[in-house]
This record gives sequence, structure tokens and C-alpha cells, in this order.
Amino acid sequence: MKKATATLAILCSFALGAQECCQLVYPSCRFDTCCGWNVYLTGEGLWWVAKESGLVYAQSGVPGPGPQTADVPPESFNFRGDIQRISPDFDWGFRIGLGYNFCYDQWDAKASWTYYKTDESNSVVGPALNLWGHTDVDNSSVSSLINANWNFDYNTFDLELGRAFGAGRCFCLRPYFGIRAAWIDQDLKVFNAVLLDQPSPGDVLSTDLKALSNFTGAGFRFGLDGRFDFCWDLSLYGLASYSLLYGRFDTDFKETSSGQNNAGDVVTDLVIADSVDRFHMGLSSLQLSLGLQWNRSYCCDRYRFGLHIGWEQNLWFQLNQMNHFQAGLGEGHLNQENGNLSMQGISFGARFDF
Repeated sequence: MKKATATLAILCSFALGAQECCQLVYPSCRFDTCCGWNVYLTGEGLWWVAKESGLVYAQSGVPGPGPQTADVPPESFNFRGDIQRISPDFDWGFRIGLGYNFCYDQWDAKASWTYYKTDESNSVVGPALNLWGHTDVDNSSVSSLINANWNFDYNTFDLELGRAFGAGRCFCLRPYFGIRAAWIDQDLKVFNAVLLDQPSPGDVLSTDLKALSNFTGAGFRFGLDGRFDFCWDLSLYGLASYSLLYGRFDTDFKETSSGQNNAGDVVTDLVIADSVDRFHMGLSSLQLSLGLQWNRSYCCDRYRFGLHIGWEQNLWFQLNQMNHFQAGLGEGHLNQENGNLSMQGISFGARFDF
């Protein structure tokens, strides 16, 4: 009888222990206000620079006259030169957000919009080789002037749901998941001026090229935010998220010619190449950030205000899908880029809880 009672007591203790484990809830470490609306606003300034692979447009340092890009250089031709590519400078953008702290189990939701725009123009004076488009002539010298302009317009909208919990006395983690929508437009314009050898040496034929790589799509996004608190209301923070999107690409390509063509006729804005390319494809992006923040509450925790500054990196894989011809148009050698985009720079802003 005594053994049965002891066994029953042990089983009950295990059952109560399991029940207590099931009821264990990690304490929340989010920023809260007292007797407020549980709403917070965020605003950030972005000082970023955008770099994308596939934006090489010319090779300088090539002596002329000589063959064009589509021809194989003979042994006597010096093909050595410097590659010219679009190299943008830092530009400004912004990010604004609206969040809400739920009372149930300390969950929170946030919606944010990120906007960034940049453009860059680069030129090279010949002799040079044009690496985008084709002059549509059989016999010509190298290019005398090549000018390239890249325009980039970036918009993303994020909606996320997460919960911050304490992983120690000073360490806070916030896993979250949600959706991301993206509207990313970019185009490359290349102007190329060529001195002709035939039919009249010294005549100029120019071409204007425009290649697009516009993406519109949406998909899933998930990530993890971390915060380490130390003295004077200061914290170190780190952000990491990954997105999988599916959407539509618009990669149209058009090239026109002006001047005296190979037949000796004078033309103006003559369309020599015009391709329409629209397709659907999936792509992914990675977002990382690391910085320092300061937060303090006011009026008996009725309001809270914070500032932060950090370095942010955004990687978009296979975003550049521009088309262009690399040989004679009649040969049909169309090349499609498959380049990645990186945006990095300083992100700084404020948060207000009320």
C-alpha cells in the first residue's frame, strides 16, 4: 500500500511538472507604454549606394581605326584597355512605418514602406569599344563617344507580425514573418557615336539604346531582430530577413540609329532593334543591419522616444535581366544579363510610441 501511494505521488508530480512546462511563457521585452494607444511610428533616412553587376558599357584605351565588338581582333590589333562601368554615388531615400502592439500574448504588427532612387551618367571619349548594342554597319572604326545613363527606382512594402521575448536579462529576440511587395524599375540608356570608314570617311553614325529590367512582384518574408541592452538606455541591435518573391519582369529593348548608314543614306531615329520581353520569375532578397540605438520613456511611461543609426545591406539576386545584342543584328546574338543588385549604406531614424 505504501509503495502504491509513493508511485501515485511520483506520477502526480510529473504530471504537474509537465503542466507547468506547457504553461511556460517567455516574457515579452518589447517597448511598451502605459495607458496609451499601443501605436508607434517610425521614420528613417537612408543614405545608400546601389551597385549592380552587368552595367559594363564600354572599353576605353583602344587605338583606332579597328574592328567593332562583334569582330575578332587580328593579331596586330591592340585589344588592351580599361573596362568602363556605371558607378553610382550615394543617394538619399527614406523608410516610414506604422506599428501596433497587441494586448494578447504581447504580439505586434508593423507596416513599412521603403523608397530609394538613384541615377548615374558616365562617358568615355574614343577611341573605345561599345559593349552595348550594335552600330549596324559593316565597316567602321571604333566609337568616338559613348555615354551611358542608369536610372533606378526602388519601392518595397512590408507587412509583418512578430513577438519579442527576453532571452536573458539584457538580450531580446524578435522573430517575425509576413509579406513583401516590390516595385523595382531600372533602365540603361547608351548613346554611341561612330566615325565611318565607308562610304564617306569621317561621317558619323550614332545609336541610342534603351534596355529595361522592371520587376513587380510579391511574396513571403521572415526574419529575426536582436537587441542587447546596456547602460544609459543604449542598445546594440541587429536585423536579418529573407524574402522569396514571385512576379513579372519587363525587359524590353530598343535601339535607334541616326546619321549616315552603311548604304550612304541619311536616317533619323531609324529603329534597328526592338524586342519585347515580358515573363514571370521568382527571385530572392536578403536584408542585414547592425547599429546602435537609444530609447527612453516619458510621462510615467505614457510615451517613449528612440533614436538609432546603423549600417544596412540589401542584396537582390538575379534582378538585372536586361537584354542587348553583342554582334550583328542579323546574327541574332541576343544576350540577357543575370546580375545581382546590392544596396548598402547608413540608415538612421526615430521611433515614437504612444
